[in-house]
Amino acid sequence: MTAEVRTLVPEAAPISVNDLLRWPGVMLEDRMDPAQMLTALSDMASLALEGVRFTQLRQQAVPASESADKPAAPPPSLTGA
Repeated sequence: MTAEVRTLVPEAAPISVNDLLRWPGVMLEDRMDPAQMLTALSDMASLALEGVRFTQLRQQAVPASESADKPAAPPPSLTGA
């Protein structure tokens, strides 16, 4: 197919796999509203920071020798409760 195109249009650039996948109808591109994406990312970042803070507080409150014996329960927001 490339040879046929080159005979008709010698200056044509070769078609890459990425070019083929971007043809309309080949692959659907999910598009998310930027405001929704920002909200979702903010929620995930807050949850991650809460988990880090919980871990820091637990490590400060419980000596290393005891932390393996009695792990503290995570806050409800980290367990989905």
